[in-house]
Amino acid sequence: MQNDKERIQIIWFRKDLRLSDNDLLQAAMQKKLPCVAVFYWPSHWLETNTLGLSKMGGHRKRFLAESLACLRTQLETYNIPLLVTDAPEDLSSTLAAKYVVENLWYHEDTTFEEAQEAQQVLSFWTNETKIWPLSRKGLFLKADCDRLIKKQEFSFSAFRKKVEKYLAVRATDHCPLTVQEPLNLEGLNGVLREEEFLETTSTIPDDTAFPFRGGELSALDRLHGYFFENHHVKSYKQTRNGLLGTEYSTKFSPWLAFGNISAATIVETLKKYEREYGANESTYWVYFELLWREYFKVLAEKNGTTFFQKYGFRTSKQSFPKASKEIFQLWIEGKTEDEFVNANMNELRSTGWMSNRGRQNVASYWIHDLQGDWRWGAAYFEMQLIDYDVHSNYGNWQYIAGIGIDGKPKHFDVQQQASYYDKNGEFRARWS
Repeated sequence: MQNDKERIQIIWFRKDLRLSDNDLLQAAMQKKLPCVAVFYWPSHWLETNTLGLSKMGGHRKRFLAESLACLRTQLETYNIPLLVTDAPEDLSSTLAAKYVVENLWYHEDTTFEEAQEAQQVLSFWTNETKIWPLSRKGLFLKADCDRLIKKQEFSFSAFRKKVEKYLAVRATDHCPLTVQEPLNLEGLNGVLREEEFLETTSTIPDDTAFPFRGGELSALDRLHGYFFENHHVKSYKQTRNGLLGTEYSTKFSPWLAFGNISAATIVETLKKYEREYGANESTYWVYFELLWREYFKVLAEKNGTTFFQKYGFRTSKQSFPKASKEIFQLWIEGKTEDEFVNANMNELRSTGWMSNRGRQNVASYWIHDLQGDWRWGAAYFEMQLIDYDVHSNYGNWQYIAGIGIDGKPKHFDVQQQASYYDKNGEFRARWS
């Protein structure tokens, strides 16, 4: 009978794969019911499209698998199981047959595909389960940001000036979690088809600029090391355009992309560092770059599918040249006529990482020199980059293409850029 079943609640993890500063966990704990954590991976992530690209390549998949493995170990400390599956309908029906599932907690995502995914997953739960959607927590509380930013379209400069003047970075949540009684999960093995996803042959490549593993523990270790052990944050603005090595930039972006760490936690730690060792232009610039990430998230929330359409924010439909798939393949394989572009594309293909300077140059070259469809480039980055973030990725590609808010194409002189940022040709030699 229904009354004989144990009552539980579901925490649906998406891009929030951490314990600290996670309002899903805190909200669920207040209900004082046993928790089951769930992660759904759609099988179409690994399928190829007409361009021969998938949503998630091997490098991203490895980093996500590492993040989930870390999260699972952390949750086990509190006797909270993490169930990973590509079959949300089967899992929901199996859990509903075994338990009374009272609550389901998850973070909303307003981008088109992610919102569709949420609707599909939630449709598998009956009315007996109360759905608790929580707003995305970025640097600022969403309600505060919505009150301040009224316009649908706004530049980064306008956004930065407003939030720096009127908003404080939100406080992080440090409430302790409680250990629950172990749950009996017998009978669930049949719907936990996770081996195909979690087992990966991809390994951390040699000589990569990002030799770190996914997961909250790795993120916090890097945060402490970059700030307090090596003090590289004090020279960040001078080194951030580097190409080789692990220390030219913070490298926080992959952990931010999967929610292994929150932007608010980084700022909280940054302020602590500034109190102890002093602030300078470089420490501010770390915050400045986090504002760019926040800007693209807010802009995407307010503009929906405009963020992904061919002409973006353009009001007039201008000519739209498109390179062939053969030229696209040469760009992907690092076989263009430009050595600097090729080196960056080889690094990306081999490691899943590329510097910010490299990204701007290869994007400019694909769009303006090869006359390529910016959306193809964005799709390739989505597959390969371990730090792929839907808002920053598409926002930056629009920016280079000149179909963003300011509408000015960013056409880089790639050879000049190479002579300045890779004077000795060391980067080109490494990734030739």
